[in-house]
Amino acid sequence: MDELEMPNVNEDHNRDVSDVYLDVEHYRVPDNEMPPLPKKTLIISLLLFVFGTTLIIIGFIEEVIDIDPSRGIAFWVLGSLLFIPGSYYSYKFYKAYRAKTANERLRFLREI
Repeated sequence: MDELEMPNVNEDHNRDVSDVYLDVEHYRVPDNEMPPLPKKTLIISLLLFVFGTTLIIIGFIEEVIDIDPSRGIAFWVLGSLLFIPGSYYSYKFYKAYRAKTANERLRFLREI
């Protein structure tokens, strides 16, 4: 009877930290390895921040120049809806980027 080969359970020990789901509550990283920032989330938060700021400025210009104030208010509302989460998460990413140790960065990334 042929013996079946069992897969090696420890094969994926060389996988990157960003590729594997981690229970971050109990995960500690060495101080010389900084965990990577999630790029997609960073880009989306920066886009929200920039577009929100742009729409608020356009709303202010429309409010000053145009006779109908409802157009400016519409830009302000839409800009605020984009600006508030964009600025919040951009600030969180800034704090994570400026972290001095890997565990401090991981703590900030958990909040994102």
